[in-house]
Amino acid sequence: YQFSVLAQNKLGTSAFSEVVTVNTLAFPITTPEPLVLVTPPRCLIANRTQQGVLLSWLPPANHSFPIDRYIMEFRVGERWEMLDDAIPGTDGEFFAKDLSQDTWYEFRVLAVMQDLISEPSNIAGVSSTDIFPQPDLTEDGLVRPVLAGIV
Repeated sequence: YQFSVLAQNKLGTSAFSEVVTVNTLAFPITTPEPLVLVTPPRCLIANRTQQGVLLSWLPPANHSFPIDRYIMEFRVGERWEMLDDAIPGTDGEFFAKDLSQDTWYEFRVLAVMQDLISEPSNIAGVSSTDIFPQPDLTEDGLVRPVLAGIV
């Protein structure tokens, strides 16, 4: 690099100083391997059943090594708590049972790969009061159809 200094104020501009030449260290011959980060698991969904909540997700989109395990977290209030930290990396589902009644739960999942932990997935929320009632039967013993809509 070559440097030269010029001073300037209200009274005017000075002449350039002498040029100073500086050499930096040589460029490395090999470039370091890029740091591999684990992207978060994708598409977490929570489905309420009679026995609990079935959580399912897709693995991280970009990872160069197999996922070692998943960590499932939940929260009822403000603080995240660990539900399970040893879900096998080959799994894409987890069944949460023994939930408190009349409670809104939020879940998220994280991936662990070679001591790296991903950012959390999207949050999936579900209410523990969403227990499905027994089907309404007609006089014939057939299930009465249910009509529903979303506005």
